[in-house]
Amino acid sequence: MEGRMVEGGKPGAPRLRARARYWFDSTLLRGSGAALIWLAIATAVVVGVAGIILALAKFAASGGEQVGIVEGIWLMLVRTLDPGTMGQDAGWGFRLIALSATVGGIFIVSSLIGLISNGIDRRLTELGKGRSQVVETGHTLILGWSHRVPTIVSEIVEANLSESHACVVIMSPLDVATMKDTVAARVPRPKPTRLVYRTGEVSDLEDLRLVNPAGAKSIVVVLPESESPDAVVTKTVLALVNDDLKVEAPIVAEFAGAGAAHSVELATGGRVISVLTDRIVDAIAAQAFRQPGLSATYQDLLDFAGDEIYFHADSRLAGRTFREAAFAFAESSLIGVRHGSGEIEISPDPSLVVTEDDTAILIAEDDSTIVYTGVQLPPTKNSEMSSGVVGEGAAALEQQEGARFGPKRHLIVGWNNLGRRLVDELDRSAPRGSSLTLVVDMNLVDRGEFDWASSLANLSADVVETEGDDQVMLEKLVGPDTHDHTVVLCYRDGVSTLEADARVLMTQFHLHQLMADPDSGVLNERISVELADPKDFSLAQAVGRHDDFVISARLGSLLLAHLSENSELWTVFQSLLDPEGISICVESATDYVAAGSTRRFDEVMEAVFAKEKIAIGYRLDPSQGSRNRSGQVVLNPAKSEQIDFEDGDEVIVIFRTA
Repeated sequence: MEGRMVEGGKPGAPRLRARARYWFDSTLLRGSGAALIWLAIATAVVVGVAGIILALAKFAASGGEQVGIVEGIWLMLVRTLDPGTMGQDAGWGFRLIALSATVGGIFIVSSLIGLISNGIDRRLTELGKGRSQVVETGHTLILGWSHRVPTIVSEIVEANLSESHACVVIMSPLDVATMKDTVAARVPRPKPTRLVYRTGEVSDLEDLRLVNPAGAKSIVVVLPESESPDAVVTKTVLALVNDDLKVEAPIVAEFAGAGAAHSVELATGGRVISVLTDRIVDAIAAQAFRQPGLSATYQDLLDFAGDEIYFHADSRLAGRTFREAAFAFAESSLIGVRHGSGEIEISPDPSLVVTEDDTAILIAEDDSTIVYTGVQLPPTKNSEMSSGVVGEGAAALEQQEGARFGPKRHLIVGWNNLGRRLVDELDRSAPRGSSLTLVVDMNLVDRGEFDWASSLANLSADVVETEGDDQVMLEKLVGPDTHDHTVVLCYRDGVSTLEADARVLMTQFHLHQLMADPDSGVLNERISVELADPKDFSLAQAVGRHDDFVISARLGSLLLAHLSENSELWTVFQSLLDPEGISICVESATDYVAAGSTRRFDEVMEAVFAKEKIAIGYRLDPSQGSRNRSGQVVLNPAKSEQIDFEDGDEVIVIFRTA
């Protein structure tokens, strides 16, 4: 039998030829290097044999002279690599030997080209798999994948526009091409930030070593869209804090459940910042839905394209009261201090004396715009402020008290677990006698979820049931001036994300048509809407009024991006989002200034300080008709800015609620 020894050998032992072939095949399997060695050997054999024959046969070259062995090998090597050199050959003996070398060279060179091409393709394929070592340092590392990642990357790119060597490394189980295409749709031009992608299991120690977590400046672990997401995040965090990886960068981890988040914080000794993103978004929504003017404030604070929160140490503030320090920065808004002990105090008592160990917490357009300009109190004396700005505001407040503080009519269309938190917020703040109408598709919601409707303190709730078509019922319930506050929530169970958002957008559009002024067609009411998919954010703004408040998971992505750039901000955001401690509110400007008056913003600040609050911005009512009244929130205006206030204008303030 072929391939077997039949005489003098062991039964079943392969023949020498089979063993040689097996050995040859094994060397080829070792990669391109082994194949190149065999090609070099083949080239040497062809060229050497042809050159020796040429020399021994004493064939003359094209010049008529006989050649030696070395010269013959050189001539054959040239013809092996370049067949065109045969054109000047003379003598049939020389030509036949040269032709043989050339034919052998064609096979050798073509094999070499194919080998190089395959090697390059193989290397590109390997690189495309995202399994090579990352040698970056000082990079932001994002571990895991969810719909939040493109927005997080977009915000980090925005934050690093002034950085020439910024880098974001993303590792997830997805293939590199999918991650690249998804991020590119959101961030088409990331320069100067470099984006690096790797594929791997984010909780595997060996895979984590590929992305150099020890050299990262910050690490974000996103909540995956899979089964048991908290378990995946927990394993990833435990892998990162393993001593083998030597990770010193701050770690921000996103969780769905409070239990897992608390356990990780305890197990890591507070080294990991555990963020319950969905709950934070719900908390922002519950506050902002109640006061639609808050929407732009939160967006601006969390969006790197607007004003942000910074820590700034300046010894010249020492010995000044907090109120005086607030007037020491012409283009930044002081909102609190971080004491030497690390304690964060937002909206402290205006009489608090700042010490050398304290660090200012400010809202500013950029850290470069935080400039100490000296304490410059408003030109109006305190007594004049009390009888002027505050007094005039109090008079205006008294005139409008009935309209502004009487019972309110609230409308909520749609339902999910955010709805109950929103109702609790409304019930807590609504004047007694206010009403709430809930329009709910009972095909998607359990009727038992509304057993609380009769036990509210300040609201009388009416649940209106629909079955598949909210629009018909809305035409019966809604018209111009029928409601003071309208919220559209997306259904989260029983429908896809696409269907949920399409329903919200249709309802938003329809409500604006129903609420529009019948004579002018002007859209009178701002509507607060919730979306399931952050990609629909811009569409919701286009469908309704420009100042409609749109809440989506995008806010959670913005928060994670902020924490990746400065994890110390976590305690500040916790304070701002705690309704039992600090509150950001939109208040009528006529609480502090008279309608029809022109005031510098520092005068408004002084009037707000008189009520132990901090003014950080304003919003001018666009219905007053001035071209300068866009209806947009202006956060952190210059202290010297002159503002014409009218009825309906608002001031953004921060104050302690407890």
